[in-house]
Amino acid sequence: NTFIGYASGDDNTSGYQNTYIGERAAANNATGHLNTMIGSGVGISSTGNENTFLGTDCGRNNAGEGNVFIGNEAGWDVVGGAIQDASNTLVITNDRDNQLIYGEFDNKLVRVNGEMQVEADNLSFRNIGSTDSNRGILFNETVNPVFGITYDGEGSEGENRLHFREYIG
Repeated sequence: NTFIGYASGDDNTSGYQNTYIGERAAANNATGHLNTMIGSGVGISSTGNENTFLGTDCGRNNAGEGNVFIGNEAGWDVVGGAIQDASNTLVITNDRDNQLIYGEFDNKLVRVNGEMQVEADNLSFRNIGSTDSNRGILFNETVNPVFGITYDGEGSEGENRLHFREYIG
């Protein structure tokens, strides 16, 4: 084990091959192994194994395994609840309540909060328009027009519309 920082790895009794750097980093993790945790308070009450936590207070109470949390308070909450037992989870954020990127390694799932772009092919998934009800896919070049497929969220249940349209500007 390598522990650097005040109270870093303080309660470790049988954990092995851990690297904890920062004040109180994984201070209460007594048995975890193969963890890398860097930041003040990172993984302070975590108990899991094979985790990578980078950022102040991220992975604070996680008991799961195989997680990657990056950013201030990353892995604190996911989808509105405590991430106490999450395993095989990716969280990248600088705001514990609004993850920029959330993923599940075991389910091959990635969610991006906001706009997602693939620059090489100019494919975007994002809110199109002034309300959250216009969501869709834009196909575009570096100049206008672009082609889009949108869902407008209007109409009664079962009657929402899918639009194929050209966007200018």
